[in-house]
Amino acid sequence: MGKLSAFRSCSRGQQARLLLASTALLVAWVGVFAISFDRSRSVLVRTGTSARRVLSARPPAAQIAWAVDTADRHVPGERTCLVRSLAAETLFTAYGYDTEHRIGVRKERGEGVRAHSWIEADGDVVLGYLDDLDQYEPLPPLDTVADR
Repeated sequence: MGKLSAFRSCSRGQQARLLLASTALLVAWVGVFAISFDRSRSVLVRTGTSARRVLSARPPAAQIAWAVDTADRHVPGERTCLVRSLAAETLFTAYGYDTEHRIGVRKERGEGVRAHSWIEADGDVVLGYLDDLDQYEPLPPLDTVADR
């Protein structure tokens, strides 16, 4: 089945989430490299907050994560965990979830420091889970855009 056929076979809600996720991934990717992480995050989260007023449904967190993961596999180019988590944070905000954007670091033997970014909701990792996530020392949660 082709990508377009697979997209058409999705429900309207899934299609909308895939389009939102694709857009958020692209905007996050451009923003992180063209502007800055902090400014891009501010714009994306504020956009998600504004979108909340027009999105009536609140799909399960797993469906939002599915949309971001699926869009990431199908949108051309490669993105980092930071870009994926920015896009996910935007969608979770748009659908009314209270999430924490987390970044953790771990020391790699001979390679310096390695970082990873993920999203948590109610203490559970909803996007960006790794089997060795417990090896990353979490930095303090990023502040909410509203706190600035």
